[in-house]
Amino acid sequence: MCLSRSSAFEVREQTGPSLKSSVHHILTLDCRDTPIFPSCGSLVKLTQEFAGLGGNVGFLKNELCLQGNWNILADMVTLNMCYSAAMALS
Repeated sequence: MCLSRSSAFEVREQTGPSLKSSVHHILTLDCRDTPIFPSCGSLVKLTQEFAGLGGNVGFLKNELCLQGNWNILADMVTLNMCYSAAMALS
């Protein structure tokens, strides 16, 4: 419990119950051969969430995930590269 007198006022101000109402959208383009342990192909995933339609929490969040998979060394080794980025506005 962080509601003691030694806690900063900003910390005590953020404690307590909160209610979030949000809309969540996911756009996915999956060209991989298998979703688990892919050996070739790519994945693009864009996730958007908007909160603030009701309750006391409001934000806009965007996430982007890019993944590439390539077979090298006669199908014995797979090179996997992944990039993720996110941005949130309150």
